[in-house]
Amino acid sequence: MRIRRQYDDGTVTSNYTACGNSDFGQVEDYTVNVCAPVNATVNITAVCGTSMDAEVTIIDLGSGAPGSGTITYSVNGGTPVTVGAVVGLNSLSALGMVANSTDNVTISVGNGSICDLDLGTYYSNCPVTVDCNSPAATYNYCYKNNEARTLHYVAAPGRTVTLNFIQGGLGASDIVNFFDGPSAAFPSLGGGNFSGDLTPADFQSSGQDMFVEIISGASNSCFDGGQTTPWIWTVGCTQDCISPTGDVHTWYRLWNVTHQDSTWKLHSSTVELLMRPIPCLFSLRMLRGRSTVYRTLPTLNQVLGSSFPH
Repeated sequence: MRIRRQYDDGTVTSNYTACGNSDFGQVEDYTVNVCAPVNATVNITAVCGTSMDAEVTIIDLGSGAPGSGTITYSVNGGTPVTVGAVVGLNSLSALGMVANSTDNVTISVGNGSICDLDLGTYYSNCPVTVDCNSPAATYNYCYKNNEARTLHYVAAPGRTVTLNFIQGGLGASDIVNFFDGPSAAFPSLGGGNFSGDLTPADFQSSGQDMFVEIISGASNSCFDGGQTTPWIWTVGCTQDCISPTGDVHTWYRLWNVTHQDSTWKLHSSTVELLMRPIPCLFSLRMLRGRSTVYRTLPTLNQVLGSSFPH
């Protein structure tokens, strides 16, 4: 289809065509290609810890000619690979893609015209192991329309998971839910729309698992440009109590702190430092004859270098 845009000066006929010459006035010719994109969907299957496959189902090729279908994919943002595709089911693993369950794959579908269909980036829903010996990991994501992605974070036994959002826009009909366990069947930690801003979404599990589900509508997502703030969040093991070491200074002498049977004690018959059930909370007990005085301290550092009467 051709379109001509003309600004006429009213007197000079030379500006009636795109090849004319005049002091003012303008003619612009455009060629507009009208085409229909491919209609396709993606389903991710995975063997957790081993492999991942992306099944691309092409429903129709739009304005493309029969046999014109192609799929272009990239694993972890690597070099794009283009393969031939058919109407119906196309397994990318069968077409040569090699991906682990921890990888991501970006997919688009073409039909021989300029109307390619960008399907976005996909992940497996396999559990992600949280490394308790390293700082919290940072994640980025631009969520899609009709999102069906879930996240499952697993810490070491006896440890818990802490998730903190740094930023993230959310459409009015979109929600993110957080659960205290390995699936959405476990108690909720919170969730919802967060008034369209995920920044205050900070959660801590009570056990080693945290599960997150993303539910979005048919439009107004990050992927279609409706939300301009991509998601950034961190996940790590909750900071554990660090066993304190050091001396406690009294009026008369330094007392060395030792650990025995989950109780922190001073080598003294009159002063005792006890570990309370609340994590990282200490209590100093000073015995004065028959009376007992307690002083609660959030960290042992407030005890070290301080003077207390015998």
